[in-house]
Amino acid sequence: MSIALPLALLASAFCTAAIFFGARHRIARLSGFGCITTILAVPYVFGALFAGWALFLIWLGSSQGTNLSYDDARGRVGLALPTAATQIDYSKHFHQNCDVDFSIDEPGFLDWCEAQNWQITPISEEIYVDPVRPLPDAETTEILVTNGYSAVTNLEESIVYDKDTQRTYYRFSSY
Repeated sequence: MSIALPLALLASAFCTAAIFFGARHRIARLSGFGCITTILAVPYVFGALFAGWALFLIWLGSSQGTNLSYDDARGRVGLALPTAATQIDYSKHFHQNCDVDFSIDEPGFLDWCEAQNWQITPISEEIYVDPVRPLPDAETTEILVTNGYSAVTNLEESIVYDKDTQRTYYRFSSY
């Protein structure tokens, strides 16, 4: 995981504290109302610290992985992936949503959907999907799928299989 976000949050907290305490002392010297300044500034400081901690917790609960095997991805993703899945890319965000792309042959995809009791329908119109890892040198991050399947589930999931690339795009959201 990158250390950049926690360092940025720590720097933000120090800057907020420096601005708050510096402004409080300047205003207290000029106006004599140090207590009122403190009372007015405390909600601002706590709000900034709360927002910083919220961002830190979101960062802490996020994870990503690319080109993983089934065994490597199984414990990280938290979704029921097929054992025949290869070249797994995933992006998980604070247990709210998870995006997974993986390669699998058509019979493997159909067997997996059947085992999950998902309704499979052939794609009859264009479907655009956002891969976890965009293609290099692509003008857009979206991929057009015209030949494949989509699966309907009972949850907030989107599953699209591209027959041409033998790639599955699986999106789960809990909100």
